[in-house]
Amino acid sequence: MKKILILLLMINSFLVLAQRIAPEKPNNLTFSHLIIKKEDNENGKTVYLRKSNNRPLDSEEIFDITETYPNDESDMKGLYIHTSLIKKGLMSKGYKTGLWKTYYKSKLVKTQNWKLGLAIGEYSVYDVKGCELYKTTFGNSGEGKFKDYYYETGALKEEGSYKNGKKEGKWCEYDKDGNVITTIYYESGVSLEK
Repeated sequence: MKKILILLLMINSFLVLAQRIAPEKPNNLTFSHLIIKKEDNENGKTVYLRKSNNRPLDSEEIFDITETYPNDESDMKGLYIHTSLIKKGLMSKGYKTGLWKTYYKSKLVKTQNWKLGLAIGEYSVYDVKGCELYKTTFGNSGEGKFKDYYYETGALKEEGSYKNGKKEGKWCEYDKDGNVITTIYYESGVSLEK
């Protein structure tokens, strides 16, 4: 009886303390259709702007960017479909900065480091089961081979190279069967396609 009373007292104490813990502050949840993702041809980097005021995303808090696309099959205008892809990381002056994590269906599938929009450091891709599909480092100079995959099947989705943290040379995107969808050539992060 004494043990039961002590156990109940411990559970009660835990519940009281748990109620006093402040809830975690939510991240800046942003849907991709509310963001302008703009290729900056002057410096070869991608800048992220808010559609509402055309200002760069900039915060000391982590952004949760949920990928969305228009629902063309609906009669309702402005209706967007949310994918299961969420990207989390910091923005500075509209550029990705620091460690960015990509989640697909709540599973971590990619980690990549950025420095004001330039790819640097370690880069890893995983499938939905957590198995590593690709790992490399772009080092401090931002140079190396980039590969991304379809996270459920492990099939190659995109590949190209970075030089000085920017896209360089031939970049290919593939469908789920391995067929080339698009090929774009870059020079210092700027697309040479017209």
